[in-house]
Amino acid sequence: MRDVSFTVNSGDVLALIGGPGAGKTMLLHALMGLAPIESGAIEYAGDPTPGHGLPSLVGTVLSEPALHPSRTVRAHLQIIAAGYRDARTRINVVVAITGLSDALDRPGRDLDPSTTLRVALASALLPQPEVLLIDEPVFGPGVQLSAVAPIIAAYARNGGAVIIAGRGLAELSQIATHATVLRQGQQSLTATMPALLARLHGNLVVATPAQKQLALTLAAAGFTDVTIRRDGRLLVVGCPTSRLATLSQDAHILIQHVQSEFGSLDDIYSSSAGVPPIPWGFGAVSSPAPQPSWAGQR
Repeated sequence: MRDVSFTVNSGDVLALIGGPGAGKTMLLHALMGLAPIESGAIEYAGDPTPGHGLPSLVGTVLSEPALHPSRTVRAHLQIIAAGYRDARTRINVVVAITGLSDALDRPGRDLDPSTTLRVALASALLPQPEVLLIDEPVFGPGVQLSAVAPIIAAYARNGGAVIIAGRGLAELSQIATHATVLRQGQQSLTATMPALLARLHGNLVVATPAQKQLALTLAAAGFTDVTIRRDGRLLVVGCPTSRLATLSQDAHILIQHVQSEFGSLDDIYSSSAGVPPIPWGFGAVSSPAPQPSWAGQR
């Protein structure tokens, strides 16, 4: 890794985007204090990370949880929370956040991949962290980011900061506020997610119960390249996500889901070739994010 620099503020969700070998996992390990850095500094709230170990304010989801096949979800969380005086309260909070109420008494062997990932998130949230680090390998076969995206987004809305690594820009763009593009251990681009999407000029696939009304609204605004796909969703070409949001809101049209369609990661790299990293902190967050509900309870 070299020449990597960014800041993540409270309420931000930063997507680390890159192909295999880009350095995403290595960077996360460095942020955890598990991989040494030869120069530079890593700071949390202005304080440098310890030489080893992980700051207590950081929660990590880097792999599937070490959940024993015979141990229930409830017992697993109780073991992790055993050192806290308010263990029961903490467990109740993370179970509510991750929607694990119906799975508490199920053993690890009976959990599907999505539920297992939610257990990993609940375990990471038990220390009531201010920063959440999530690596791409947790989204294995049968597990999609969409299964936990609402949990991650809600955590950020409540004042948490998230760094999530992955290759799927279409999925990451649904929750990420910012993006850092990595290639061969170097930072190619850092920008707000809307700025990155605008640079790529991707098509939008839109799910709405009012296909014809939305198509007419877009056409009236000059976006005439709109077709209805076989699955009932609209394919919209050339309309920025922010503009789509404004037009649909003004016309009182319900948008159920928006997905960006892109080519390969090479398209991202070529779009950022020769472009210096965009300075961080340029007003992407208009106001300070609220503090987490557990602030001050450590």
